[in-house]
Amino acid sequence: MDPITHFISGIVAKNYLTKKEGIFTTIIYGSVTMSPDIDNFVGTFGTPFTYILHHRGFTHSFIGGFLLAIILFLISKMIKYEDKNVLRNFYILILIHIFLDIMTSYGTQILLPFSNSRIALDSMFIIDPIYLILLVILYFTAKKYKKLIFLSWLFIFIYPTFNFFIKSTYEMILAIRENKKIYVTAAPLSPLFWKVIREDEKNYYVNVTFLDGDLTEYKKLSPETLILLEKDNNLKIFKWFLRFPYGEEKIINGEKYLYIRDLRFSILGRESPFTLRLIKKDNTLNYKMGNFNSSITID
Repeated sequence: MDPITHFISGIVAKNYLTKKEGIFTTIIYGSVTMSPDIDNFVGTFGTPFTYILHHRGFTHSFIGGFLLAIILFLISKMIKYEDKNVLRNFYILILIHIFLDIMTSYGTQILLPFSNSRIALDSMFIIDPIYLILLVILYFTAKKYKKLIFLSWLFIFIYPTFNFFIKSTYEMILAIRENKKIYVTAAPLSPLFWKVIREDEKNYYVNVTFLDGDLTEYKKLSPETLILLEKDNNLKIFKWFLRFPYGEEKIINGEKYLYIRDLRFSILGRESPFTLRLIKKDNTLNYKMGNFNSSITID
């Protein structure tokens, strides 16, 4: 989820977890809930590939999140912040962050260091204005009407769970009706809209529910391209990250480039933030992601 939603979810949780009031406590609870995203700094100092590997990594895991809670607890002692159950509350806030990120298509590596598998439930878009607005309303309403504090606490979890129920039910209904495997993932303004992915041996076919019935075709990566993604550590990271990879060929200055993207992040009219550009010349493979360029020699 986006940082603002994480912050607001934290201060909504604050009303239930502590009786302590004040702007300082509000800022602390909101900031602690945002804290697992400290791994975003990997993108500042590393490459796009190290960012893919480590963002939503260890600080978004059960163990890493607990260690982060301990560090933040010790910092709270240093700045003389006193309250009941500070360590417990900090860990709960971090778990809320992890829970919300799992609900997105990006997912988290929640089982690190035992497994680097990404768990993603595909039921909320990375920015969910409906959820954010309702959280803000509940926060201020619960501040005024204390009986609603528990309801606002439950809502943090009820809305994402409800989205997952709708997504799973819709996916099951489509699979039964069409007698094939169907993938449903979050689209902007889910649960009103969903991205539906069908596939055959060579292509994906995608539409967004309730917008139009036309299917957009995306070409799957060839076996040869998948082999190329095993030739370099950076490319291996990118391949590990992909779930619904597709390729688009473009001719630039007479040369043929292959752009590789993932359907999870493809939005009409917007460039995917995770786009790999490849060009093969004889026994050299050049690739680019963002501002990072590299090349390798291949057989």
